[in-house]
Amino acid sequence: MTPHFSVICFDTTVNMGLQRAKEFLKKAEYKHVDKFIQARRDKYYEFAKYGNQKIFLKGRHNRLNALEEFIKTL
Repeated sequence: MTPHFSVICFDTTVNMGLQRAKEFLKKAEYKHVDKFIQARRDKYYEFAKYGNQKIFLKGRHNRLNALEEFIKTL
């Protein structure tokens, strides 16, 4: 696993759980970081459709944007 995937998988597992990280890895075909990030972003939009979850959307995107910036430095 590349350092990029290691970091993003760790962060996703902490934030969303191991099963969700595995789901995103499959969607990313185990090699496309951008697809992994998009799958995670899509899931955040899905969460925002329910109850009070919309109030967390901006913070979740901020976390993901910061993660994207960090992995560019690796």
